[in-house]
Amino acid sequence: MPLATAKLALQEARRPRSSRLTDACQQPCPLEGLRGWRYAWRTVFDGEDEAQISVTTIERSLASLTRHPERASAALMRADILHETSAENNVAESGWRQLGFVSRRLVPRNPRKDQPMVQDCFMFSRGDVLLAVWTVGDETLASGIPYYHPRVRALAFEFRRTDAELRIAHIPLAEVADDDDKVLRTLQNLLLLVRQFALTESRALAAGQVYTPRVVHDVVVGRERYQDRQQQLKLAYAAHYVSQWAESTSPGKHVFEDICIAAWLLELWSTSSPTPVAFVDVGCGNGLLVDILLREGLKGYGFDLRARKSWSHELLFVPAKTPGRLITRVLCPSFIDDDDVINHGTISDLAIMDGRFAAEEFLIGNHADELTPWIPLLAALSSPAVQGECAVPGGFMVIPCCTHGFDGSRSPQYTRPLHRSTGGDAGLRSRYARYVAFLIEVAESVGWRVEREFLRIPSTRNIALIGRVRNAVELTDRTLLTDDERAHGTSVTQQTLLTRLCRKVVNERGGARGFLEHARSLATAKSSASH
Repeated sequence: MPLATAKLALQEARRPRSSRLTDACQQPCPLEGLRGWRYAWRTVFDGEDEAQISVTTIERSLASLTRHPERASAALMRADILHETSAENNVAESGWRQLGFVSRRLVPRNPRKDQPMVQDCFMFSRGDVLLAVWTVGDETLASGIPYYHPRVRALAFEFRRTDAELRIAHIPLAEVADDDDKVLRTLQNLLLLVRQFALTESRALAAGQVYTPRVVHDVVVGRERYQDRQQQLKLAYAAHYVSQWAESTSPGKHVFEDICIAAWLLELWSTSSPTPVAFVDVGCGNGLLVDILLREGLKGYGFDLRARKSWSHELLFVPAKTPGRLITRVLCPSFIDDDDVINHGTISDLAIMDGRFAAEEFLIGNHADELTPWIPLLAALSSPAVQGECAVPGGFMVIPCCTHGFDGSRSPQYTRPLHRSTGGDAGLRSRYARYVAFLIEVAESVGWRVEREFLRIPSTRNIALIGRVRNAVELTDRTLLTDDERAHGTSVTQQTLLTRLCRKVVNERGGARGFLEHARSLATAKSSASH
């Protein structure tokens, strides 16, 4: 048997068994006005599955699918919960108990193609029977059911513990045949999805395991706000950026990734206090993120060590009309020791950015590569002096990608032990995780309280580190003073001590020797990279 055929046979053997039902059924729930239910499919749990399955696991699976319909359809973005109750009420004389009710709005990914719809979801029980009923509202029926939803008036999932049977029933629309192929395929997929959720939940409980997500999204910015803004920007700009793409890289990733990042930043800033007055995109690459933020009314600019094709192309609207929004500069932080950098390379032929920014400017490092570790230090030096812990008008956000050290190499030196707050030993199982912990350690060493967010972007490098709040740093370390200052007790400003602390942080982690030479080689190289 060919390998491909064998794999297909194995997949079919493992596929949960389901069978068609064509019989009409009595009204499976006490909801008034719902008549004409037709059972479509059933699946039977047998063997070990039957012993593990329970009403509780089925209920949890249905509740999960109620809150996360996007797990059943790629056309859906989420469900907004409009109303919810968990009160247990006896229903009429039928013996049913209503366990819960959720009114949800299904939000499609493409609002130009599909419309949102409201759906009421009920949960009932009677004896060893669990029943979930999802009904379509009258307004949706009048205007037309969206493409992503089966053409039915209502759906019901019925689980009977005595025979370990899970069924799905529906009330078809008047104009839809009972045996409509598309409706039946959709119902079967829903049935098998609930079955798989329930089995996974049951096996985890039997093994004494509690499911915990690998990552937790939407900690800093709420999902609904972010997704709504992302959808708005996508409709406004995506088609233009894709059609006018000037770089040699694929627009499919870069356009939609930068739209997602812009949406997230806009929502972050909308709730920040104080709100950043302007932004600086450090290592801005193709300039797309700068253009989106400028179009949305923000003030700011981006710089990189080499201009990109997009900068002089009609792809970018605002920078082309407003000079100075995208500039060519090589970052050479003012606090770097001369012996480490400047004496090892001539800088007269390079346009230098010294890293001094206004206090109200928010620094962005979107896959800024060699510049990434510098950004928390530069943001600290640019922010005003703080007493205790307080929010600052500027701040920073970096999305680490390649693991670069302060010298520009891909081998950062982790010369200090990592604190538990950066993830501890258990969280450092990969090179990337260790680098993220390194960046958090750098930021915390100059007073930042670092927030972490797993962004919903099309990239595996999706961790954002955010600094909006700073603590007063203890600057009594006598190593920050010169011999003369220690001998004479000379007073030194807090800003000077913070500058020396930043220099010390760099030197303790390998120093910056070779940084400018590396930057020069990148600035003069012919590359098609857009980031």
